[in-house]
Amino acid sequence: MEGGVIPAVVQTSYNTIDLRGKRVADAIESLDSGLDAMLRNNIEIAVVIHGHGSGALKQSVREHLKMSVYVSDFRQGDYGEGGDGVTVVKMR
Repeated sequence: MEGGVIPAVVQTSYNTIDLRGKRVADAIESLDSGLDAMLRNNIEIAVVIHGHGSGALKQSVREHLKMSVYVSDFRQGDYGEGGDGVTVVKMR
């Protein structure tokens, strides 16, 4: 994305979207809805939990984030944030 540094973030109920267990189409709908709400509430960094699983949900989420109007940048979670089972999103 833009290549800026996204700081470490603490997950809260306000900045986290949990997509675990959802099918891709439902997850993408929940993702957009959650990101829209966060943008309206001036949340700067979001945490998207997709888990590891087969990797299909993670891949779909990250591909969708590349085109999302809500997102300026994103990265995989760091150690202590959930690692590759989460994606940390910097909002526009």
